[in-house]
Amino acid sequence: MNDQAVKLRSLMQDAPGAHSSGVQPAAAFHGRLPDHSRGPVHVVAVCGAKAGAGATTAAHSMAAAYQRTGHRTAVLDFQANGRRRASKHEASNAGLYEVLCGQASWEEVLYPGDENIYLLAASNDNPDDAHWRAALQRDLAAKLQELSAWVDVCLLDLGAGSHALLADCWNFAQEVVLVTTPERLAIMDAYAAIKALGRPAGAATLRVVVNRASERQCRAVDQRLQLTCSRFLNLRIDEVLAAPADAHLRSAATASGLCISEPLAARLQSCVMRGGRCNVASTA
Repeated sequence: MNDQAVKLRSLMQDAPGAHSSGVQPAAAFHGRLPDHSRGPVHVVAVCGAKAGAGATTAAHSMAAAYQRTGHRTAVLDFQANGRRRASKHEASNAGLYEVLCGQASWEEVLYPGDENIYLLAASNDNPDDAHWRAALQRDLAAKLQELSAWVDVCLLDLGAGSHALLADCWNFAQEVVLVTTPERLAIMDAYAAIKALGRPAGAATLRVVVNRASERQCRAVDQRLQLTCSRFLNLRIDEVLAAPADAHLRSAATASGLCISEPLAARLQSCVMRGGRCNVASTA
């Protein structure tokens, strides 16, 4: 960045109200400069089997679980309304699409939100689908590794996106989380997604989160999905987790920029701490 741009940014940061939300750019977050000595970014793709299944809640809850165990964490929002959610944490108009196209840097678009979790919307201007997907296929995996200067774990909040979008992210993530609910049609949608996309590549973990479900309902979904996937797809799901209904979720989402289910975050945090399914070497 040239000297003129540095001076302009400094003036903007010193201007009254420039950071009225208390959010600072990533390079100055808690006075900590980017650390280029970290290992590769651990990528988690989170998607919903259907609209309203709770993919965003699962992504934010998992982000909280990683952050609370000493991992620097970011959430990239790929949903159409992601800009509205993330914008209150961003002073920049740029997003992931601009980073992929070389029009912006990570320093310019990454801003910390609640619990010091970095937030970023995928795109500001809803670029043409063909251009957007080409940029994803060409550059996303490599660009996410550049992010290692700021984060250890990056969650991709894919929502109930198209199978094309899911496929682009499904095969380079180290973890894939598919969110469903206990209803029969939602379980069928979860199976359809797994059938269409197949087993994630490499040693990636495939996890299903059954949202708003009791342990008994989760066990029933586990048995049904495991049996069907084993019989017809020769595939086993690594783990099926219940996410109980959280009565405080709506008020928490209103009061903050993250939609965290504390029961789900606690379960995932326990996973991380015991070095289980959510296994990333601790950086604390």
